Amino acid sequence: MTSTIEIGEAVRVSMPGGLFLHGDIQEVNADSVKVKGRWFSVADVKTEEEIEHTKKSNIDAGRRIRQAEADAKLAAEAALKSGPPVLAYKPTGTETYADFAPWFSSEDYTLVVQVRPSNRETSECEYISWAGESIPEEHIREYPENGFGREWILTFPFNETVAYPFPIVVSGTGGGAALGEPAGILLKNTVRVNYTEIIEPLIRAGLRTHL
Repeated sequence: MTSTIEIGEAVRVSMPGGLFLHGDIQEVNADSVKVKGRWFSVADVKTEEEIEHTKKSNIDAGRRIRQAEADAKLAAEAALKSGPPVLAYKPTGTETYADFAPWFSSEDYTLVVQVRPSNRETSECEYISWAGESIPEEHIREYPENGFGREWILTFPFNETVAYPFPIVVSGTGGGAALGEPAGILLKNTVRVNYTEIIEPLIRAGLRTHL
């Protein structure tokens, strides 16, 4: 929480298991606040203003992502008509998710989930079952109910010396659909993965949310 806390202000508190407690600030000290008779760390508290700001930021980011996805889809459809997918990396069969996951500890990557409101709880439960902990609010991008269902998205820099446990296809050459199996998409120097079949084992092997 970054805004100034005031007694009587409506807030939301992060609880174990991905739950939230809504209420008003009753008391405040240096690093904790009381809500509904219970004390919580300031770090677990968000004001309604902060929550709305996060939602608006996610909506703006989502619009950019959806436009990029639409452009990539058109490029992929055109590529499917012109030839086979171009691989940037093909696994040898000896690579493992357990060996690869620690590589992220020193890399600039993002992991988020895009969801309809009706699919939010399912996505939160997925992350808990994979990671053994709740997914932070800022890693959930929520969209109107008439949008797509849910999609996990991982992006990270491409390093041709790394042993990836999944194939990586050059953007605009068909992607995983043309390859016939889950794959990452390489655009310039960045890899984008939106296959649960890849993201789930990575999270189970130690990958965590990170912006």
